[in-house]
Amino acid sequence: MLLSSSFFRRLAVPALLLSASVASAERILQASSLFTCMENSLLSADHFDVTFTPDNATISYDVSITSDVQGYVYAEIDVYAYGIKIITESINPCDPDIDIGSLCPLVSGDIDIRSTYTLSQSVIDSIPGVAYTIPDIDITGIVRVKNANHTLLACIQADLTNVKTVEHVAVKWVTAIISGIGLLTSAVVATLGSSLSSAHVAANAVSLFAYFQSVVIINMMAVDRVPPIASSWAQNLAWSVGLIRVEFMQKIFRWYVQATGGTPTLNIIYPTVSILVQKRDLAISKMYKLTETSRDAVHALARRFMDEPHLAKRTVLADSAVSSPTLLVLRGIKRVAYQANIETTSVVLTAFTFFVLICLAICICFTVFYGIVILLLRFNIMSKDRLIYFRANWRVMLKGTVLRILLIACPSLLIFSLWEFIQRDSAAVIVLAVFFLILTAGILGWSVWKVFLIGRESEQIHQTPALLLFSDTRVLNRYGFLYISYKATAYGFLIPLFGYIFVKACFVSFAQSSGKTQALAMFIIELAYLVGICVYKPYMDKSTNVINIIIAVIMLINAFFFLFFSQLFGQPRAVSSIMGLIFFILNAAFSLILLIYTLVTCTMALLSKNPDSRYKPAQDDRASFIRDSKHQASDAAELTALGAAMRANQDQSVENDLGIEQELESGANSFSSNSLNEKRDPFNDETIKTRNIDTDENSSVLLDYPNNNNNGMSSSRPSSLSPAGSSPFEFSTTVPTNSSGHTRSSSKHSILDNSVSVAEDEPGSPKTSKWKLFEKKDKR
Repeated sequence: MLLSSSFFRRLAVPALLLSASVASAERILQASSLFTCMENSLLSADHFDVTFTPDNATISYDVSITSDVQGYVYAEIDVYAYGIKIITESINPCDPDIDIGSLCPLVSGDIDIRSTYTLSQSVIDSIPGVAYTIPDIDITGIVRVKNANHTLLACIQADLTNVKTVEHVAVKWVTAIISGIGLLTSAVVATLGSSLSSAHVAANAVSLFAYFQSVVIINMMAVDRVPPIASSWAQNLAWSVGLIRVEFMQKIFRWYVQATGGTPTLNIIYPTVSILVQKRDLAISKMYKLTETSRDAVHALARRFMDEPHLAKRTVLADSAVSSPTLLVLRGIKRVAYQANIETTSVVLTAFTFFVLICLAICICFTVFYGIVILLLRFNIMSKDRLIYFRANWRVMLKGTVLRILLIACPSLLIFSLWEFIQRDSAAVIVLAVFFLILTAGILGWSVWKVFLIGRESEQIHQTPALLLFSDTRVLNRYGFLYISYKATAYGFLIPLFGYIFVKACFVSFAQSSGKTQALAMFIIELAYLVGICVYKPYMDKSTNVINIIIAVIMLINAFFFLFFSQLFGQPRAVSSIMGLIFFILNAAFSLILLIYTLVTCTMALLSKNPDSRYKPAQDDRASFIRDSKHQASDAAELTALGAAMRANQDQSVENDLGIEQELESGANSFSSNSLNEKRDPFNDETIKTRNIDTDENSSVLLDYPNNNNNGMSSSRPSSLSPAGSSPFEFSTTVPTNSSGHTRSSSKHSILDNSVSVAEDEPGSPKTSKWKLFEKKDKR
């Protein structure tokens, strides 16, 4: 039945007087999502939408209520701001000053009201200006209907908003772009050869990503009620877990779910029930009139998506709402998805798809960049000594980069894969969830185990894990994404770190029916992680440890707030609301600091001539190992020859001598070629340079070029070494003595004719192995 609108104007005006909600360019106050706040309420809402626009002094309302109340009633109206009662007013529909005699007495039936009303200027002036400016203000209005005997018949609660929010598209883009700049800068700096600076920039970028994801993940817990401003801020970072709405993708996902045996939800594009997410939402669902048959079908669909209700009689401000046939309450992952404008059945597919797209984009960028470099070299536009390391290792670097992306996406992939076993959107989506779960856990688990084995082997053989972890280029490029941010001795920290990530994912995904369980478990997990990171201090230097310890402290405080949001302690509503404000201020300020810090470090790394000089060398001496693994070809040839010579002292094998000869031949030919290009005798008027390299207590390696030329000049030689031939590039070696005091063998090498001769030495031969080589000293 259609009733007079005066009664509902009296209900709406007091609630709107102090409703300070979300901030937008147009001043507006709005109440929506009317729901019952007691069991067996005789008034239930199908739809409730009241909007006040002070610029034109009008209130428009669209209300659909089902009433089971008959007789004379009156209403008590309370308005709460941040859980504190600020307005109380009582309205009697039989009051002769109120022209709503049709409600006196109230009769049962459907109440549908849709109209507008103009407020007086005095009422508009009584509304504080702050009501239109504070974003995501926490204002709630409650209407309690009682009979003449003061018996409570119905309780209806409505949230109020001014449609201003801290959730903003600009914030999402800025945080995403700066985070991406951090990862891109680390890759560029690594390609240019600044390994230490690259490691620091990458560590900061990954920490920034991990912090953003942690904020979103903790917001995915299905607590009773998240304060509006806390939920809105966390929603700004939902992109970090892959929840990004693209319209055509959502259409594809709905089709895919339906085509593979699932039932896609349509709560966003075709809303048929009122949806409450415990937050001011800019897209308010509409309630359409339905026939009796279609209404029953909608009610059945709504029950399918109901959260587990925690029914309790509430005659005070409700801390949480419960689902009903006409009201769908979304919490946890469903709430985060709905606020991201993504259907519940499309959440998992959205996260998986964006991970795959990012990996494909990285592969394409690497391939295109490598192709450009090759073209520039072919047309002599770029010097051949540029990007040598990238050209030689770009495939391994690509694998390492993709694995780093997998590491960053690991928390979200685990959560959505595990949650799909509970959600069960369709058979095909479950198969995809199994695939990504095995992919993530399998690849990262195997990588962590390989790093652990390599580090342990290096520690056992060389007394330091840094040698094998940082000297092997392939190991560093393939698995370095796991341990490069940590000190070498902390390679074992990766195992508890991944245990921490996996346990969090399990509680967030499997415990969606109990927000209290999630909140308590999350607090204990974050506390254990903070203690571990403070005691162990696993990161490469002091500054990186400090940043990550602060992040762990912030996340522990966030987990502490969510203990209260879950109503674990049964505290008043005001406590949770005030903690929501603190949550926003704390995380917004810290995010700003991290973003500025990331920009500064990236800028200095790109503009500095020697970015590595800004950082102190890591205590694990990784810089020396990384540097040695990236020598130019000429340096590598000499070092290979020396290394092979030292191994020959132990192996005493002819094969080692052959390898030495080949390396030395390469170096000598290169040297001879350079000399011929200068069109001068390389051995004329040259100085002799000698290097002594100790190999053990009984042997040394002496490198010396013979000063042999056509002018009859000759260099002094030890008596134990005799010319191997007329060529200046012939030399002979003597292997150190064995335990009996006799040298075992000597070999004669000729670089020009590639011949080797081996002969037994006589007793009493010297105990040092000496190779005579001559280095040219350019007089120019």
